[in-house]
Amino acid sequence: MSISTPTTSTSVDPFPRLSVNVRDFGTVVGLLLILAVFALIAPGFLSERNLMNVLLQSSINACVALGMTLVIISGGTDLSVGPTAALSAVLSAALMVAGVPPAIAVVAGLALGAVCGLVNGALVAFGGLQPFIVTFGTLSTYRALALIFTGGNPILGVPAGFRAVANGYLFGIPASVIVVIVVALIAFILLRKTPFANICSEWVVTKRRLTLPACRSRSPRLALMFCPVCWPRWPR
Repeated sequence: MSISTPTTSTSVDPFPRLSVNVRDFGTVVGLLLILAVFALIAPGFLSERNLMNVLLQSSINACVALGMTLVIISGGTDLSVGPTAALSAVLSAALMVAGVPPAIAVVAGLALGAVCGLVNGALVAFGGLQPFIVTFGTLSTYRALALIFTGGNPILGVPAGFRAVANGYLFGIPASVIVVIVVALIAFILLRKTPFANICSEWVVTKRRLTLPACRSRSPRLALMFCPVCWPRWPR
């Protein structure tokens, strides 16, 4: 005697509906409202020159926000971004003044920023410390190292060629804005095309108390290294 099990057929909708969450567009709506208000108050606010100045002034904060997004997703925070940027910047500038090619000097500065962020992440991941406490302590440490390295004096003599590139334009777009676009693309790929975002989200939701394999990983806490790397450290 054979027993037949009923089969259920599932139909796939060839035209799936897009689910739109209004909360996802809250920031965009707020930005549009701000633009509208300033456009009414100042008639020249939406001019090309003024918008370009706004992009230039906000490029540094945009890069920091992209790096901080990765840290916040992992449930942490980073207070040492500014001193880390200062320490990396003085290293890059000092190497350039010493005759090191600008490309190598910039990579060295980024590497130092990554090491500083990795120290923060390692103390959080392996030391069991809170990110706020760790980065609050390294804030003063990195600031002191930058001050000791320079002796409190500015580093002069950065090559003019590097200044021309850093403050230059490509297809009418400032170099700093291009850096923001590149960093945004990297962050998009990291969050969309890799399991990094899911691991960080599961880490935060479960608070390392459930038996999910992802929650045993310390890698989300190491996301603290991304924040200082995203800070543009271009000596001007």
